Amino acid sequence: MDKSVIILISISIAGLILLAGHHYIFSIYELTYNHPPLKLFADGQSTLTIEAIPVNSLGMKAPLRDANTTFEIVEGIELVDVILNDFKSGVIKIKAKHSPGKVIIKGSSAFSMLPSSFEITIEPNYANLFQ
Repeated sequence: MDKSVIILISISIAGLILLAGHHYIFSIYELTYNHPPLKLFADGQSTLTIEAIPVNSLGMKAPLRDANTTFEIVEGIELVDVILNDFKSGVIKIKAKHSPGKVIIKGSSAFSMLPSSFEITIEPNYANLFQ
């Protein structure tokens, strides 16, 4: 075989490998949300963090990609303080105030078909009642 044919075949194979790598490793197929149990205590100190994680076709976190997720508090805005709401990294961190109740947070992104809702219960802190 001619040397130019070998170089052309090598470049073609490398291009196919790069294209497959982009398609399977770097493309976002869905979002998953990483969060602890959705419960806070009405003590003014309890915090909760919800993080959107972009997932590739192999089921792993897509490297070098951001989730770009917007979080909106639909119900119970008066029960929590928003400490962090980062659109680019897809993270929201809230802190409970001193009132019990229910908070509903809606997360939406261009990578998900429908928004995801999170219902957070803020329970009374009975430990502080007896101090």
